[in-house]
Amino acid sequence: MSRCIWPNPASPSALHIYNYAVPCRGADKQPIYTPIHSYFPKACIPARHSLTWPSKHKRASSQQSSLHFSTSHLPTKLYFRYNTRYYQNLQYKLIPISPIDITMRLTQPLALTGAFAFSAYATPIPEGAQQQCSSTITPEQLIAIAPKTASCNGAAFPDECADAARAAPAISASFKQYQIESKGAQAALIAIMLFESGSFQFNKNHFPGRPGQGTKNMQMPEFNREYATATVGADKVALAEVPNNVNATAEAILGLVNSNDTLSFGSAAWYLNTKCDVSFKANLADGSQKTWDEYLTGCIETTADKERDDPWIAAKRVLMV
Repeated sequence: MSRCIWPNPASPSALHIYNYAVPCRGADKQPIYTPIHSYFPKACIPARHSLTWPSKHKRASSQQSSLHFSTSHLPTKLYFRYNTRYYQNLQYKLIPISPIDITMRLTQPLALTGAFAFSAYATPIPEGAQQQCSSTITPEQLIAIAPKTASCNGAAFPDECADAARAAPAISASFKQYQIESKGAQAALIAIMLFESGSFQFNKNHFPGRPGQGTKNMQMPEFNREYATATVGADKVALAEVPNNVNATAEAILGLVNSNDTLSFGSAAWYLNTKCDVSFKANLADGSQKTWDEYLTGCIETTADKERDDPWIAAKRVLMV
């Protein structure tokens, strides 16, 4: 009986499980394969299971076997490497039995069933395959980042609260409109909105209660005036003016940019695009602590407090930055 010795990741005798992505920056946008778990040499598969390794990268008629692995990731696509070839599951259905102990069955030769259940033939990924950088954020991703966004039940300001089901399409629309393509920049903007709005539960400054400050990005009144002018138009901003009352005017303009989810959630991407040097948007793509801190201090003009890191780290994990 062979011993379970985990080989070098480059070993051709192990099955590798990868997430596939194309970086959203750089001219070549070459695909990258990021390991989301380990590799499985035959001897390390539990005794009650067997694993038949395909001798050729072709569909087989009856190769079925199971293996277990644990992962904290919830990828929408999985790719497999056997020897030097990558395989892709084409169609899938997620059955969330347990994200901790997942059973997977490899069939013909690499289709899956189990806690993540996939119905597909596995086919090699063409050389130089490309994938569009997605601006779509899902409610499930937001809940995974910040579980509090699952519901507005018990929200202190229910009229201002937006749960993940409402937030996701609005955030996605803003990423598309303002071309926030890199996952690193997306993670940063989601994190700043989560922190500033108490996990999307309010869109006005209640603490201490500064008139006119708000949106899910919690922008200052002068920026809301610019944002409103750019989005709803100068005429509506002019109509919002209250003579001789700065605070009332600021509140009226805030009402314009909080009039729907698209505007309220769109402010973070607008601010990054229009009020920050272009280098911030580009640099956030790398997902590093350095560029995150620089974004907070140099773009948002706040302090790089450690309490701001939690939603950012969670967003990076879920978006796989």
